[in-house]
Amino acid sequence: MALINYTIQLSTTPVNSGPYYDVLYSSDCTSYTSAGQVLLPDTSTLALVVIDDTFTCIKLQSSGNCGNNVVSGSSPSTSFYNTKLVELTEKGTTGPSYDMGYSNNGTAFTPMYPIVLDNIGSTQSVEFPSGSVAMRLTAGEPCNTQVERAFIPQPTPTATAIPPTPTATSIVSTPTPTATYNPTPTPTAGGPTPTPSPTAVTFPTPTPTPTATAVVVTPTPTPASVNYFARFVTCSDPNGLIIQVFQTSVINTNLVLLNNGECFRFAGPGGTGADGDIQFFQQYTSCAECSL
Repeated sequence: MALINYTIQLSTTPVNSGPYYDVLYSSDCTSYTSAGQVLLPDTSTLALVVIDDTFTCIKLQSSGNCGNNVVSGSSPSTSFYNTKLVELTEKGTTGPSYDMGYSNNGTAFTPMYPIVLDNIGSTQSVEFPSGSVAMRLTAGEPCNTQVERAFIPQPTPTATAIPPTPTATSIVSTPTPTATYNPTPTPTAGGPTPTPSPTAVTFPTPTPTPTATAVVVTPTPTPASVNYFARFVTCSDPNGLIIQVFQTSVINTNLVLLNNGECFRFAGPGGTGADGDIQFFQQYTSCAECSL
């Protein structure tokens, strides 16, 4: 039993599920073990997880963007042309992470990216496509009703055992037998002395020495690392300074980072990661905690 890297990919376009999914695996397709959470916004995205090599079943459970968590009563300001101010007017037990969606007709909504709104009255600036007439917030926390989605697993190549090189075996030589001749018979009176005939001796065929065979070991390819990128904006000003970070696993949308004495909260996925790996920033769970 060993852990292996495994690549996960959606096989169908998500409907009322995702973009975050909990990955579960099982060796008997009954009792499942969690392999963590992945971000799969569409069928072209790949995610890497670590699972036990004895698995026989894998399933995904949606952990966000469910219809029963829609927050109503929120609408964008018309003070800006493409940038609109989003304000949370209802909360209940949802949040603080919400998935943004916009609509050009007020009926069909297109998902955008997650934003963080801690309390009722919290605001954040969002850039909407030109022509959008309505927006919608959907709670991004784990849903009460989990939705399983189909996927195409892409196993990462595993190391192949190389049989050990044969150990040289000592060869025991068979001694060459010595030729034996019959003794000369004692002559009898009245007759000639007979000449003894030599006895034929058969020698065994020698056993050949085994030849060593060279074994070529092919190195196992190292799986390519996957980076996740996100943008963080100052807690004190939704239109303030943006920093761009990255890490090799899905970035927690509830994180608050401290950079040069300024607190930054999650603004959405993307960016170039120009400000470095998230592990080098001091991390908090809220803007209030960071400001202490």
